[in-house]
Parts: sequence; structure tokens; C-alpha cells
Amino acid sequence: MLEEGHLQFKTKKHLYLLKTSAILSRVNGQDISNAAFIHLRHNVKLNRWMRFEQFAQLQNNPINKVTLRGLLGGGPRFKLLQRKQMALYTAPLIMYEYEKSIFPGQQLHEEHNLRWSAYLTTTIVFFQKLTLVHTTYYQPRVSRMKDYRINSETKIKLAITRHLSFEPGLRYMYDADPVPGIPPKQIFVENALKINF
Repeated sequence: MLEEGHLQFKTKKHLYLLKTSAILSRVNGQDISNAAFIHLRHNVKLNRWMRFEQFAQLQNNPINKVTLRGLLGGGPRFKLLQRKQMALYTAPLIMYEYEKSIFPGQQLHEEHNLRWSAYLTTTIVFFQKLTLVHTTYYQPRVSRMKDYRINSETKIKLAITRHLSFEPGLRYMYDADPVPGIPPKQIFVENALKINF
């Protein structure tokens, strides 16, 4: 079972965003996956091409042996292109990361890292009811640049009605230094029906 939430509030100068998700998979009454994610983001418009962005995130992912990952970061976000049918943004952010994971033999492992979190995001509106959104994140550890993550997400938004849309997506994740026993590359396919209020 997958539950997702997305709440956004926007004024002329501020944007507040809350995203949540929870996945619960059970087989014969036993949990085999119990992952959760919560992300809070705020940005403030400084001028027509730059915003200051800050975020906090908590997640756990037993499949990847991550019992807790906490992020806190921020930095500038730049508008590179804004047209009627296309937008392009980039943000060179910095973040603090706390991670607690389970190594082989059920050994708990904790890390405190400072990471860059640079991203490039584009939105292309093909026509009124079809939009493509793609974002790629690059997150190297400041003290050891060989320890990096890449997260690339592509979603298509197909409006069915004013309040209902179908959103298939593809997510690729690469971790250069994953928890031992976890593959460095992962691909996820997602399909969602979204209700917009």
C-alpha cells in the first residue's frame, strides 16, 4: 500500500511545500517493507530570477537498510529560463545529513555528513493537459567527493479533468557508497492518480 500527500501554499513572495509518503507491504501478516518520507520546503522570492530555499526531510527505508535519514539544508535557487511552455531552474544547495543504517550482522551505523545538493529541474508543457517534469539531483559529500548520490526523477502529468490527473513516473537512484549489501543502482516505476483540490 502506498499513500502520498502533497500540500502547497503560495503567496506572491513565499512558497511552502509539504510532501509525504508511506509504503507498507505485508505478506502473511508480517511487514516486509515499512518506508516513510516527509519533506518540508520553503522558498522566498528575492527577485525575478532568484529565490532562497530551505528544506528539512525525514525518511526511513528498510529495503535500503536506512532506519533514519534526516536532512536540513538551503541555498539559492536560480530561474534559468521561463517561457510559456518551458521552465528551467537550478539550485546549488548545502545540507547537513544524519543517517542511521543497519550494516551486516545487524550492526547499527551512524553518520553525520555535510553534502552539496545541486539540482536541475525542467518543466515542459506539451499542451494544456500534458506536462513533463524532470529533476536530477547530484549530492556529493563535501569531505569525500567520491561518496555521491544521483537521483533522477521524470514524471508525466496527464490531466483527465480539472481535479483528476494520471501521473506515471520513473525514478533512477545511484549511491556511490551504499550500505553494504545494497546495490548502488535502483530504478522505480510509479503510477499515480492524483486528486487536486
